[in-house]
Amino acid sequence: MRALGLLLVTGCSFQSPVAGDGGDHPVIDGGSTEHDSSTTMLDGSGGPQVYCTGTSPLDEVCLPSTPTAASTRSGTINTDSDPECIAVTVGGVPACVIGATTYTLDGRNLVATGSKPLAIVAVTAIMLKNGAVLDAGGHAHASGAGARASGSAACVVNAVDAKARGGGWGGPGAGHGGDGGGPSDGDGGVAPTALAAPTAPRGGCPGGATDADAAAGGGAGGVVVLISPSIQIFGAVNASGGGGKGGPHHAQGGGDGGGGGGAGGVTILDGASITGAAFVIAQGGGGGEGGESQGGGIDGRNGNDGSDPIAAGAGGNNSNADGGNGGNGATSMAVDGSNGANGSNNAAGGGGGGAAGFNLVLGSMPTGIVFAPPRS
Repeated sequence: MRALGLLLVTGCSFQSPVAGDGGDHPVIDGGSTEHDSSTTMLDGSGGPQVYCTGTSPLDEVCLPSTPTAASTRSGTINTDSDPECIAVTVGGVPACVIGATTYTLDGRNLVATGSKPLAIVAVTAIMLKNGAVLDAGGHAHASGAGARASGSAACVVNAVDAKARGGGWGGPGAGHGGDGGGPSDGDGGVAPTALAAPTAPRGGCPGGATDADAAAGGGAGGVVVLISPSIQIFGAVNASGGGGKGGPHHAQGGGDGGGGGGAGGVTILDGASITGAAFVIAQGGGGGEGGESQGGGIDGRNGNDGSDPIAAGAGGNNSNADGGNGGNGATSMAVDGSNGANGSNNAAGGGGGGAAGFNLVLGSMPTGIVFAPPRS
């Protein structure tokens, strides 16, 4: 294969690459040397252009060519296998990229699953309209696209797993997840160390399961990356963690602990104009309630559940008298997930709440958008 001569160009604003000026260097906006998120790479003979964009090492991406068609993709996308995925790296991480001139999600949802992050790269604009939701959030049994796998090294630093009938720990993110409760102190899982600030687009950590996996931890929030000159969100972007499962009951022995809530993932918005009336959320999921002899505990809520989109993922509670309540998920990077409560009368403990993730803005100051946790 012929080697590429890499010629990078910067301009004063987001825009698509243009042809060269007849010399050695392509020009944009009259050849301004101010920073631009989009660049052009030409082969040595002026052959096909490679479209590169992203203002930070966190979201640098190069597509094989400049997108030439619009996209309205909705439904479900598996980032490992969907034919619409452009398989390139984003921030050095293998990802699924939807490349388009404009991307529009109008009154519908796009749910992203799979092991790779989801990135949408649009030459002109990304528009979420009429309550549309771009969803890479975790759920009770599954993580969002690009989340870290259960047991990943970064997700279990200093973790202590739950003992018999103890609740699982909440997944770590920007802060600690909550510890699990137990029939007594010391039986619940101890939450791992918080994650470092992202240096690559990798998602959150699942919540800890209970002893013998009697109740699963909540799935982790994944990764959503949006890169375009104009990002308009009149709906929501979700990378929140999932709720932990409630502990099953036992007629003899007081039930099992609740699973820990999953941590929130990562959202990255990179645009010269970021506007809307919207929520961008990467909150922790709630821990599951502990079981007892009379009944099982109820599941924790996902981090995006409830009538208030920026309320914490609530821990499972009040389905039985004695099982320990699950801890609430975190909504802020400065606050840890809540601890699960101990059961009473020897009933099982609740799972800890998941930590919040990271909402990162690499472009202009957003207007009209609420971030939970607050953007950084």
